[in-house]
Amino acid sequence: MIIILHSSLRKLRYGETVDINTADTALLKRIPGIGDYFAMRIVELRKRRQAFSSPEELLVIRNFPETALTYMTASQDFPEIYVNKWSQKELDAHPLINYAQARDIITLRRVAGAITSATDIAALPSFDAKTMERITPLLRFEK
Repeated sequence: MIIILHSSLRKLRYGETVDINTADTALLKRIPGIGDYFAMRIVELRKRRQAFSSPEELLVIRNFPETALTYMTASQDFPEIYVNKWSQKELDAHPLINYAQARDIITLRRVAGAITSATDIAALPSFDAKTMERITPLLRFEK
C-alpha cells in the first residue's frame, strides 16, 4: 500500500520552528512528537492564557514531549496589562502574570486604592526584578 502525504503535513526538520502563540493545530501537528491531542491542548491552553512567554510553559500539559520544545518559539508581542481595570482572573490569564501575582495586585488595589506606578507593583513580594523588567513596558494604570 502506498500512502501519499500532502507536503504540508511533513514533520518539521531540525532547526525549523513554529510560533506557539500564532500556530493553528495543523501547523502544531507538524512538530515531531505533537499529534491531535497535544495540538488541541496547546491551543486550549493558549486561549486561557492569551499567549505564552516561552515554550517551557507547555510542560504543564501532562506527558508533554519535552523534545518537542526545540521546534517551538513564543513571539514576544504581549498584550498590555490594565492593573486597575482587570479582575484577578483577567490578570492571571496574562502570560506574564501568575496567580499569586494577580492576587497580590488585587489585594494592593483593595488596600491602597488605584495603583499609580510600576514601583507599587515591584514592592509586592511575588514580583522579582526579572518579572518587573518584562512587564513594566506593558503596565497601564488607567482607572
